[in-house]
Amino acid sequence: MSIIDFERSLSLVLIHEGGNDDDPHDHGGRTSRGITQKEYDAFRIGKSLTTQDVWTASDAEVKEIYHDQYWEPYCDKLPAGLDYEFFDFCVNAGRTQAVRTLQRSLKNVPVDGMYGLRTQQAVDGVNDLHGLIQNYAEMRRSFYRANAQFSRYGKGWLRRTDEVEQVAEGMVLNQPFAQPTVSDDGATAKANATNIAKPIMSAQTGATGTAISGVISGASDQLQQISTAVSPLADTFMWVKYICIGISVICAGLAIYAVIHNNRIAEAV
Repeated sequence: MSIIDFERSLSLVLIHEGGNDDDPHDHGGRTSRGITQKEYDAFRIGKSLTTQDVWTASDAEVKEIYHDQYWEPYCDKLPAGLDYEFFDFCVNAGRTQAVRTLQRSLKNVPVDGMYGLRTQQAVDGVNDLHGLIQNYAEMRRSFYRANAQFSRYGKGWLRRTDEVEQVAEGMVLNQPFAQPTVSDDGATAKANATNIAKPIMSAQTGATGTAISGVISGASDQLQQISTAVSPLADTFMWVKYICIGISVICAGLAIYAVIHNNRIAEAV
């Protein structure tokens, strides 16, 4: 990767982030070009400077914050296209959530928010970069839909995700791409990872859960069919009645297990 990748990605992120904003419903609060007041205060204090309104931040300061706090340390380790997609989500939902979303998009990687060797090796081993970019976008949509503020900002978040995905795929092929758009639909609102209303599941976890639930459901149906077939004999043979009761107990147990299993596979944010 190079500084060119950062410059290009930043220019696109800034289009989505817009200018100054102070939405009382936005977890980011008072922001300028996507940088929050708290971030800007920490930046200024770290340089032994007095704090001031983030709306007065210079473009150079904003650029430095984006590079040091969002682009680094991971984006230079990612292939073209994925680096921009990861960077944009990092800005919108935070670094930890961006890492978790990447891990959910990969195979056989623990979703722990820690970008370590296993995550990097999984990224390096990807043969279908387009597929990974699409998976990342889909996991990002799942995160947004689970957010308690989806009804307020969901339209903008999903539009932004669609546009970022399209641009990222164009970057893979080094093709021209359409510039992102800015509209008053909530695309700039910060998606707080602590404001999740329901669990998020990765593609592979969801598929596994669906498969296991299907097996359990199929087994339960077969047992019910057996019970129905032999039940007319229950009045004649006492042992048949006990079999029917046993089948009912087993089916109830399978149903309870299915519920517990589905709850356990749900990955917490």
